[in-house]
Amino acid sequence: MPTHPPSRLDTFVAPRPSRTLMRALVPVNRVLNLAGVPGLRDVPGLNAVPGISGLCNVVRLDYPSGDELRLRSAVNPLTAAFIAPNHPEFYTDWMLDKEVCARVAPLAACWATNVVVNGMGRAMQRFWLANNLIAQIPGAGGEGKAHSIRWAMAGHGVLLHPEGNVGWHGDLVAPVFPGAVEMAIEAARLLREDGSERGAFVAPVVWKLEFLGDVRRPLEREMAYVERRLGLPAAKPGADLAERVRHAYDVLLARDEAAFGEERGSGGGPLAPRQDRLIGRLCDRLGELMGEAAPEAGASVERALKLAERFVRRAEAGDGAAGEAKRLAKAMRRIRRFQPGFYPGPELTQEHVAESIKRLRCDYCEGSWRDSMDKLVPRPAGARIAHIRVPEPLDIGRALGSQEALPEAEVEALVAALRRRMQAALDRLNAELAGEGPRIGFANPFHGSGA
Repeated sequence: MPTHPPSRLDTFVAPRPSRTLMRALVPVNRVLNLAGVPGLRDVPGLNAVPGISGLCNVVRLDYPSGDELRLRSAVNPLTAAFIAPNHPEFYTDWMLDKEVCARVAPLAACWATNVVVNGMGRAMQRFWLANNLIAQIPGAGGEGKAHSIRWAMAGHGVLLHPEGNVGWHGDLVAPVFPGAVEMAIEAARLLREDGSERGAFVAPVVWKLEFLGDVRRPLEREMAYVERRLGLPAAKPGADLAERVRHAYDVLLARDEAAFGEERGSGGGPLAPRQDRLIGRLCDRLGELMGEAAPEAGASVERALKLAERFVRRAEAGDGAAGEAKRLAKAMRRIRRFQPGFYPGPELTQEHVAESIKRLRCDYCEGSWRDSMDKLVPRPAGARIAHIRVPEPLDIGRALGSQEALPEAEVEALVAALRRRMQAALDRLNAELAGEGPRIGFANPFHGSGA
């Protein structure tokens, strides 16, 4: 076992929120990050300057008053509430989260990766802590959870993304983690123990981004950059953007197959079965490396990855097996971050293509300053509207009742209910947008036959 003390990156420090700073950042967020500078953002040429058009280029919010009131009913000084938004896009997610919180819970604490909160130097750490960010430290979440429960019980609210990492799939809510539900259960128990009748809630929020115009030309430029950066062979003549994305994933999967000794399917073949076959091989290798720490027979891929990350954290420095396990787990997560099943319909919208190009850049383009900046602050292809909806909150206090704790099966049922509510709200939103008329799109090259 390692004997060295944890680094600053892995050391939890409780946030020290500054009401003045958090209030001052609200208009900054609305201009610099979201909508841009009024008047100047519409000047051709000038609006290409980051910040003039808003780093996230979200010029409008579609946030019905009924949805905002529903969120206020769950998140207010008389409740202990955990806000759980979906997580389809990096950077924009937090900026929209901050706007939602500014309207409902201006002192809400927000969970963020320890790389952001603790990994950018002491000065930035002080800034993030003053902005009420809670560092999510892998394998050491106890202190962060305890702080979150206290803060929620104080009536301020706590926001965390239940899906974990960004998936770049705007129409799908990925399997959610139980943290928000578990913390709300503990908050409900403590409130009841104190004789309080205040409620404890998990309040889901979903948002979806839609371009306000035709952005195919800037998407063509971005896709060309990805193809050059990755050295991809040319797609077939006349291939549209969707086909070029499909071609990129085919080539990149073939490279992974070659790197890990997996025979490529005849003529390339559908992506989904090739992904499954390669993931299975990598899972077997992980098990061999981990020995007694290997997952049980029949364990899910997610379970294998979780155990592999625990194995790596607990290993001695310089452990070759741990280093190889880390490499395999990283490759598995990268391969699984795109699945053809994300897009089951016969068509792809320009939003689907845009998120796929960003996913490619995030997962495969690295090593340059430009790549690093795009991962940190991904720039959209054009002006957008953010549609925000609030499904019915989960009343955790009512679910707990007079029990000291909930059986594991009931906790899992609440977590599943959270995901269902989020996905249902997203599906309703998509149906609403589809009813407004045809959208710019492409034939879906991932549709049918396992893509």
